[in-house]
Amino acid sequence: MLYLFLIFTHSDPNWTLAWSDEFDYNGLPDSRYWNYEVGYVRNNEKQYYMKADPRNSRVENGYLIVEAHHDEDHEINNTKYDYSSASLFTKGKVNFLYGKFESYLRVPPGKGTWPALWMVGIVTPVWPQKGEIDIMEYVGKDPKKLHTTLHMPGDHYPPEYSITNSLSQDNTTDTFHNMTLVWSSQRLTMYIDNYESLHYDRPSTATSDNFPFDWPYYLICNLAIGGSWGGDIDESIFDHNVRYYVDYIRYYIDMNDPNQEKSWEILNNSINKR
Repeated sequence: MLYLFLIFTHSDPNWTLAWSDEFDYNGLPDSRYWNYEVGYVRNNEKQYYMKADPRNSRVENGYLIVEAHHDEDHEINNTKYDYSSASLFTKGKVNFLYGKFESYLRVPPGKGTWPALWMVGIVTPVWPQKGEIDIMEYVGKDPKKLHTTLHMPGDHYPPEYSITNSLSQDNTTDTFHNMTLVWSSQRLTMYIDNYESLHYDRPSTATSDNFPFDWPYYLICNLAIGGSWGGDIDESIFDHNVRYYVDYIRYYIDMNDPNQEKSWEILNNSINKR
């Protein structure tokens, strides 16, 4: 007879689902969780971000859909724009500190698209003073790669310091992908379809410059068009729907992590203040 003994140590993760949006409803994204960025926001991007417009952000058929449009010579609030899209964020509604994030998503093809799922500190005086965690980025001009990145201030701010890696795939845009972040006070690790894409260990002499990941963060889910990394836009992509699909976003807390009480406190305080 064969006996199997499983030995668990204090470091073995014991993940408990703490928060999620399963997008199992219809209409606008759940206002308990999501706010909207509005207008032209960053990176010389060409889209104007719309607030609570179902044409650009909605939940239907079990997915969050963030959709970009070519709206040539349009105007809103005395501001002209040629492209519209959406950027949703959880700041002020759901904040996070340490834990595991999982998302199942599909990115739109075409030069000029730049979808992302990422996080920044809830207080960011000057980017990236409080760091940035890019769980997923994709740019259509580099069509076979999904990217994961960490941004930090570095030893002398500015310039910023980045750690990035990507995985090449032949089916980047025609299927959904699992994106995972495991974040603790000692290490950040990211996975693409269960393959490790990067990890970063806490330096032995950690500072806010080389490890700015010890304070609360919030999530951002957006679809940019063009800009500093999105690059030139192929107008023909708008002959078809330009849609970024998210099946779910899930957040887990490790009940064996010595910091788990702090993680729960950050999450619950943000939810209770809504």
